[in-house]
Amino acid sequence: MSDVNTPRVDFIIVSKNQLHFTRQCVESLFANVSIPSHLIWIDNASNDGTRTYLEQAKHNKPAHFEVTLIFSSENLGYGLGLNRGLIESKAPYVFFCNNDIKFFQDSVEEVIRIAESNPKFGLVNPNSNEFTLKSHDLEVLKGLKGSWIERTHTSGFCVLVKREVINLIGGIDPDFNPAYFEDMDYAERAKKAGFLCAVARGAYVQHYGTRTFLPKEKQTLWDKHKKIFTERWGGTKWFCVYGDDQDFKTTEAAEHFRGTVLELARRETAIIYLFIPNKTRHYLENMHDSFRIVESVKELRGLLILLKVWRSSKSKPITRIYAVQSGAKKTMDALKPFHGAEVCSFKKLSQVSA
Repeated sequence: MSDVNTPRVDFIIVSKNQLHFTRQCVESLFANVSIPSHLIWIDNASNDGTRTYLEQAKHNKPAHFEVTLIFSSENLGYGLGLNRGLIESKAPYVFFCNNDIKFFQDSVEEVIRIAESNPKFGLVNPNSNEFTLKSHDLEVLKGLKGSWIERTHTSGFCVLVKREVINLIGGIDPDFNPAYFEDMDYAERAKKAGFLCAVARGAYVQHYGTRTFLPKEKQTLWDKHKKIFTERWGGTKWFCVYGDDQDFKTTEAAEHFRGTVLELARRETAIIYLFIPNKTRHYLENMHDSFRIVESVKELRGLLILLKVWRSSKSKPITRIYAVQSGAKKTMDALKPFHGAEVCSFKKLSQVSA
């Protein structure tokens, strides 16, 4: 049995200068995390006083924190910095973090609660200005406690990773060092191993999004790593789903439809437009970040899908239209000369996406 003071969570945080953000990050972490923790800080050759501050912070740490400082003589980059920190990590939950973040009360504990609520949740972000909540709002967050939304990919600014995930897939792929697309690649590898990505909606961490790279350097890295990612995992796709009135006639039918489209979202990297009957939005809201919900009467549903296809840009074409009910599929098959997309039955989902 582990000791009560054994760290339950490790924080691996990587920095390169930006002392003001490092100070804010450390102070907010020490002030707002109440469980036994291990802070593993990798500093990439900072020369602005960061190291002196970190040594002082280690001396003044709370009793429930262990602190390990790793001062690199060279800039390892974010990905390799995280991997260096993983060597020191043993806790069941590990947070990969940028240094330009600010923790709030109960944010870490709530992320852990959501991670523990589903054994398939392998990577979990807190809510953030990166997503739908642009600033810390205590009253809003109280109402969101215990809830989550699944994501196609988690974002790397602050993400909990379960030990089981690390044991199966290891650390960050060096191909994406020093930064960009390493978080999406890690999410894809975790999903391939059978895990899901989610956001704990009732937790909050602010991300300030500093400029580590000059614009030209950033664009070069972005383009290079996007190419690697796309060749490895494919790019984003765009689908429509025709939700027939019959799909929501009973609670059982609605649950079946919800489970079916959720399976599609979990298996594909895609933006999915759900065209469904009026007053059925509640079945699908806040389930998956890829969903875009459009309610309408049945008579307009096919036309609205056509309009969506026609208005889609060449860079974001609607390539598939899915239907559960045979009648809905027949409708979209009949309209194929006007939309040109592949019309798919969910019964063939496993054949469409392996």
